[in-house]
Amino acid sequence: MLFPIERYLNVHMAYGPSFAGDGRSLSFLSTVTGMPQAWSVSLAQPAVIPWPDQLTFAADRVMGAELSPMAGDPRLLFAVDVGGNENAQLFLLNPRTGAETCLTAGHEAAMHIPGEWSADGRQLLFAANRRHPGQFDLYVQPMDEEPGAARLVWRHEAPGYLFGQRFAPGGQRAVLIRAARSAEHDLLEVDLAAGAARQLNPADRPARFLHAEYGRDGRFLYALTDLDADFVYVARLELASGRWEKLVAPNWDVELLALAPNGRYLAYSVNVDGRSRL
Repeated sequence: MLFPIERYLNVHMAYGPSFAGDGRSLSFLSTVTGMPQAWSVSLAQPAVIPWPDQLTFAADRVMGAELSPMAGDPRLLFAVDVGGNENAQLFLLNPRTGAETCLTAGHEAAMHIPGEWSADGRQLLFAANRRHPGQFDLYVQPMDEEPGAARLVWRHEAPGYLFGQRFAPGGQRAVLIRAARSAEHDLLEVDLAAGAARQLNPADRPARFLHAEYGRDGRFLYALTDLDADFVYVARLELASGRWEKLVAPNWDVELLALAPNGRYLAYSVNVDGRSRL
């Protein structure tokens, strides 16, 4: 059976899922309206998944969105740029009231790269090039009911795009990735109180790092990297000793990685001949 080309051109995407803190709903991005927007779907009755509710109605694309990790907190963080300029601005939405707050007002010329919420839902990590277009710093943004100004916690004086910012358990440290070049990344840990960073990967062995997150007790980091390998694999770093360990190393690239909140399970996907296997 033949189908008209218009049918294939009308295929829409759904991506970027984020669970609510109580696990009873899920936000995601979709292009069903023609412009990427954030949507939410109830998971309260797994056997009956309703049509999702549209959460954002921005004039420009929503680049990312994440629900608060706190149970009972419905707020959604989302990022929007203007006309595709990639200078993402951060917004906080309460879907129950419709109240929307711009967290980055006054810094429209800067690019903001959201990291993650703190476990208690009171802070947000993000990187931004507010001081200089070619230099990204690390900030902590209060996420109270009336968010205040972001606090610069690490001044990054070297060139390089920062991404993948994540809090350590307890919120005193953060891990992030610096991309100096497309195939040369550095894995950094920042002491948020001291404003000091240390490099976790060997400086003399170029590698890519695509993801990194702390284990439940903060002693280990789990990362996707091609350090000393031809393919991206799942690695574990013991922070005290600096010892790296390969956990999953197939002869294909591992694409995505997620650690269960209880620290007992790792989920990952492998790109096998162009198809993702979970």
